[in-house]
Amino acid sequence: MATALVAVGCGGSNGGGHTTPTTGSTPGTSITVNIGSTNSSGQSIGVAEFLYLTGQGRAFGDLSAVIQHITLEDEVGEVSVALGRKVTLPLTQFTSQALDVDVPFTGQNARLFQSYSLNFLDFLQEGATPTQTPTVLNPPPPLTFSARVRVFPGRITSTPIFIDDSMFSTTGVITGGDDTITFNPPGVPANQTNFALRNLNALGQLPSFISDYVKFDVSHMPVGQLPQLSDGETAGKIFASGDNFAVANAATSGRFEVLTTVSSEPLVGNFGAQTGNTPGTYDLKSNNPVLGAITPIVSIQGIWRDYATVMSGFQTFDMISFPSILDNSSQEFVMIVRAADNTISNMYFGLMDYSAGKFQAFPIKDIVTATVSGELDGTISGYMTGSGAPTNSPDSVRSGSFAFTTGSRPAGFPASGTFAVFRK
Repeated sequence: MATALVAVGCGGSNGGGHTTPTTGSTPGTSITVNIGSTNSSGQSIGVAEFLYLTGQGRAFGDLSAVIQHITLEDEVGEVSVALGRKVTLPLTQFTSQALDVDVPFTGQNARLFQSYSLNFLDFLQEGATPTQTPTVLNPPPPLTFSARVRVFPGRITSTPIFIDDSMFSTTGVITGGDDTITFNPPGVPANQTNFALRNLNALGQLPSFISDYVKFDVSHMPVGQLPQLSDGETAGKIFASGDNFAVANAATSGRFEVLTTVSSEPLVGNFGAQTGNTPGTYDLKSNNPVLGAITPIVSIQGIWRDYATVMSGFQTFDMISFPSILDNSSQEFVMIVRAADNTISNMYFGLMDYSAGKFQAFPIKDIVTATVSGELDGTISGYMTGSGAPTNSPDSVRSGSFAFTTGSRPAGFPASGTFAVFRK
């Protein structure tokens, strides 16, 4: 399969694998952002991940789609990865398979891919018995859809693709032999409407999201200052990606909840531990539509890394913002106060707006319930690029200045200072 995305307004060339970790200091602050790697040509790398989620309901039979490579393309050239093997997606079974493409950068702040082409190598149809060799069917012609897949250097962007047997048809007249057959009309016709209903947003686009989280351990804060998970357990970890916040318990692994606009309905899953330089993992579950809540199935998966492993140079107080997949003037941010032993003793979260030059912040205990008690407001200004030059372009901002204007500042919160952007 070739998964082709068309990038707008960005350069680049073919890239190799990950080789050398890279760092970048943030002018005006003491923080250094340590994310990403470079390829053999010295280019910074971001990752575009395609998460294929199969199955609509278990039944006898059926179709499996076969893919072999992924290609991203822009006006300059292609970024391609050969999987080295054929990957089979069983369309009637609930599976989750992630395929990654390294996206190289030559100075761009991000790359935006605006078209998705769904192409298959083969389709396999199971026989009447388990021992019967599957029949090889001709695949349907490529299907192209509008997309919004933005990739950042050093970050992971995930694009979920829901695909099942309801999107394809095997009806037709057999014209070939027993092992390889074609149809009249040739191939496996695709139901574009079903694919669009399951995958495209209200704007008719295939959406994506930033899937790698940064973790902040808040387990040393007083229990009364911490949020609770939906099961009543006290949170010990806060996660930020730029697109979402998430909470988890204080254990090394366990319950993981991504917060939504409905506080009582988080996306629930599990997280696994980070080991050395190996990122931790998480997955989010949805109910099996056949068996209900008895057997949850994986719907989304990704990685997380502790903040101290992807940034350095922290002071007693730090303010850090996170770009979203929209890469616009609004960014989520966190403020942390660190004790003498470097543990987090206080934490606030909020939203800043570069265009308005303002921010709002709230105690971390309210991140689940979204109450506004203890709100702190302020201004932001003096935006700078990575080289320390002034800028008003949100995607070029790497640091800026802040000043509190209203609200009662907790101990350790200075009246003004600088903030850093979690971005290469």
